[in-house]
Amino acid sequence: MFDPTHSVVFDLSDGSVRPEGAERAVLVPAAALRKLTEFLDDEAARSLGRALGASAGGQVAASLGGVERAGVASLQDLTDALAGRLALAGLGRLSSETWGKTLVAVVENCPLTEPTLVSALVEGLFHAATGRAVSACVVDESGGATRGLVGSEALVERARAAKGEGLGFALLMRSVLGQIS
Repeated sequence: MFDPTHSVVFDLSDGSVRPEGAERAVLVPAAALRKLTEFLDDEAARSLGRALGASAGGQVAASLGGVERAGVASLQDLTDALAGRLALAGLGRLSSETWGKTLVAVVENCPLTEPTLVSALVEGLFHAATGRAVSACVVDESGGATRGLVGSEALVERARAAKGEGLGFALLMRSVLGQIS
């Protein structure tokens, strides 16, 4: 279970903010961050998203005793820890769904709404926390939530192709998982 006690240190005499176990952070208004992202090409957006996710994911790995230990934590424990760090960064609320053995990360109330940024954020989170190479793509944006399928590059490519065919979320997932043709 994520414990936010002492997770962020505000040093007013130094003028700095530091998340526990991480490099200095900067509090940036969400509107300013959104404005910045308007000028990013896909490669730069992916780089920014991954860096934001990696920061939170790296903090989780450190708090759980390293990527080896984080990589064997239960999905619920890992998601709780990642959710806490993502919330502390002001980047929304994270939860997870499983479809068979497939992970879908659900991000709500994220100030970054562009799918490329959100999928890269999710990739950065899980890669930095577990040390595993993962890919992600947004498979649904509804009800105030963005769902990103997390898995191998091959699985994510199948999801992108299914999304390109205009399938709704449930049909897309069934198609990707081979339950329909």
